[in-house]
Amino acid sequence: MAKETVESICSAEQTAEQVEKDAAAESEKIIAEAQNRAKEMYEKMVGQAKQAAASDLDAAKHRGDDLIADALQQAGKEAEILKKSAEGKEQEAIRSILADIF
Repeated sequence: MAKETVESICSAEQTAEQVEKDAAAESEKIIAEAQNRAKEMYEKMVGQAKQAAASDLDAAKHRGDDLIADALQQAGKEAEILKKSAEGKEQEAIRSILADIF
């Protein structure tokens, strides 16, 4: 009976050691999978952030181009108004000078 008890204890110890080894291996596997998933999620998020930043930059560039085009158009209109005003004043100044001379 003592021999059976010792064998039973030895068997239980061996089973416990195997369970411990299996648990350690499973733990390492789970940690590796979690690290891989975390890395994939990080790379995906970085890619999405870069894509969003590129899109925002492109939109800002287009908006800037539009603002420059509008400003150039407005400046052209103002220059035309000033030119017409100057032409009218030039004719007026010529008439005034001629009137003073004659």
